[in-house]
Amino acid sequence: MNKEIENFVGRYNNTFIPEKYKFELVEGSYYAWNCEVSHIKLFVMIKSVSETKVVLNCRRSNKEGKKFTTVEITEPPYWDIYQTVYHFLIEAVENTEALIELESKMKF
Repeated sequence: MNKEIENFVGRYNNTFIPEKYKFELVEGSYYAWNCEVSHIKLFVMIKSVSETKVVLNCRRSNKEGKKFTTVEITEPPYWDIYQTVYHFLIEAVENTEALIELESKMKF
């Protein structure tokens, strides 16, 4: 396990972030966040961490195939990066909820 990722998750999870948005150790090998919004499953895995950048592998269950989208989050001060990752996860949930609402209004 990468020590930078462990340190990041330890600090991230110990801030005032709601339980719903915390990362968990999966099978003792990587940290991930999972969320299910209606019929859509969101999965975000931490790929790497440095002092100014967090690289995430993201997947949505209803997308074609099982491919990951890589997202790089960068911030100059270390504290801001925790809040930026948190807001990224919040936006993922909000965008998924908006997508579900729009799909429910479709006439066909």
